[in-house]
Amino acid sequence: MHRTKLPLRYWLLTFYWVASGERISARKISITLKTQYRTALKLLHAVRYAMHKADANWLSAFWLPAKPTDHSLVRKAKLGLLKQADRFIRKFYGHISEKYRYHYFSEYWFRSNNTFNPDGALHKLITSGSMTNYSINEYRCTCSHT
Repeated sequence: MHRTKLPLRYWLLTFYWVASGERISARKISITLKTQYRTALKLLHAVRYAMHKADANWLSAFWLPAKPTDHSLVRKAKLGLLKQADRFIRKFYGHISEKYRYHYFSEYWFRSNNTFNPDGALHKLITSGSMTNYSINEYRCTCSHT
C-alpha cells in the first residue's frame, strides 16, 4: 500500500477476497473494481508480498535451493512443499511466468497456514500490507537472498 494511488476500499476488498480463501484473479479484480488489468495485477502482486511478509520464517522460503549443509530431512520437507505448491499453482493459475513464481509460492504458504482462520488471515494481511515499505523490485531482491 506504500505510494499507492488506489482507494483504500480497493485494498481492503482485495485483502478480504484473498483472506476468505476464494481464488481471485487479476481479471476478476479489474472487472469488479473497474480498473485496468495491469493495475489489478500490481494490486495482487502487492497483496502476495503482504502474504510473504505476514508468514515469513525460515521454512516459508521452501522454494529456494537446499543448502549442502541442510539435513536430508529438511531437504525432503522442502521438496515435498515445493511439489504441493506447484500442484496448487497449476490447478488454480495454470502456467505462470518463472519471474513471478515466488509470488505464488508465498500465496500458497499463506493460504495453507491460514485455511481455518479467515479472520486471522485478514488481520495479518491488513497489518503486513499497511507496513509494506518495499516496491515489487525491492521484494525480488529480498526474496532471492532470504
